[in-house]
Amino acid sequence: MHGVSAGEIVRYVFRQNTSEVNKYKENHGVVASMMGNQFVGTGCANELMINYFEKVTGEEFYKSTFWFLKTTFSRCINEIRKEFHWCPECFKEMDLNGVPAYFKLIWHVRSITHCNIHRTPLLSLCPKCDKKQNTTVRKYPNNQCQYCGESLMERSAVLNESDYVNTWNSMGDDVSALLDRLSYMKREDLPVDGIVKSYESLLNYCVEYKDQNMLELLSDTRRPFSNAERKVSLLIARRAAYVLGVSLYDFIVGDPSQLSFGSALNFPDAPPEFMNPNKKITKDHDGILLKINEYISSQSNPPSLRRTAKYVGVSVGYIDYRFETLSKKIKNEHSEYKSRLMLQKKYQAQKAALDFFLKDKYAKYSKSRKQAYKVLREETGLPKFILKDAIQTAYSALMLTGDMINTV
Repeated sequence: MHGVSAGEIVRYVFRQNTSEVNKYKENHGVVASMMGNQFVGTGCANELMINYFEKVTGEEFYKSTFWFLKTTFSRCINEIRKEFHWCPECFKEMDLNGVPAYFKLIWHVRSITHCNIHRTPLLSLCPKCDKKQNTTVRKYPNNQCQYCGESLMERSAVLNESDYVNTWNSMGDDVSALLDRLSYMKREDLPVDGIVKSYESLLNYCVEYKDQNMLELLSDTRRPFSNAERKVSLLIARRAAYVLGVSLYDFIVGDPSQLSFGSALNFPDAPPEFMNPNKKITKDHDGILLKINEYISSQSNPPSLRRTAKYVGVSVGYIDYRFETLSKKIKNEHSEYKSRLMLQKKYQAQKAALDFFLKDKYAKYSKSRKQAYKVLREETGLPKFILKDAIQTAYSALMLTGDMINTV
């Protein structure tokens, strides 16, 4: 809309010399770009960007993201797709109404496979070049392929009757209603423990009536419920709300007037797809633990939890839950290593900056900060923000003491 790429906006924010940005860069490094799912997700980088623009504009940007996942649910990275999906029929309607094409927030939900308005399948591949729309670089409007320019308002084949989802399937009506309701709510007004209270009451009911089938359906196999403090995933919340016949919103806020239990919970004969239980995958926990320890021992520097999980072939959430103590140890050791590394880089940058202004080795260069950055950046390869801070500190100190000579 403003003729600026998403990547440039990201780089602009992370060039700011604020305590929040500098702290993020110390812990996570410099961010030059972000994927589409990161812009609507709950990650630290996106949260930092949202907070920055809210401060400078006074507007609320968080409502264009899945902010409630972090506030109310467990870590739901698997709930959000990595690539863009869209409904061609919705794009057509936007075009007819003169509305610039945009990707609806609900299209990012992994469990939503059909448009909740047209009941048609969502697409993720260009009908011409067959490429995923996973870039945030915008060469064309959103309703065109960013690689070949083909219109995304058309389908490559005519839909059959079987392609349309049944009206009772409710592929995304519950999520759509939730997003609509939350759009009128402030972050601080959403109870953080409402969903836990609702979920705990429901599971206790299932235990009391010995409804094992319902218990399995309402238990997240990746993060099983064990106490009132544990949060649940969006998928499990959708199932629970459906079983109770209440809105997803009422379930997550824990509205007691809406949560009533009869003598038995009726399970419909033709439930929507999201009600199908996850396939349970049996893991060799002891073998995985051994592999994790062997991998950590083989590394010269403490690896991150994400890198460890990738090597072992499991999710970060799995290690967090199954090996909680080990997970904390990996995070702490990696964080301490990153801090030491950052400190070493700062010392190196400070020494390089002082040498530039004082050593005869650099006598042929003008003693300007711009020249210092140009020379030292090529010489040391240190990150821009570290080098600039060191040069400014050295320059100011030397000017104050009068030790600066041949200053331009």
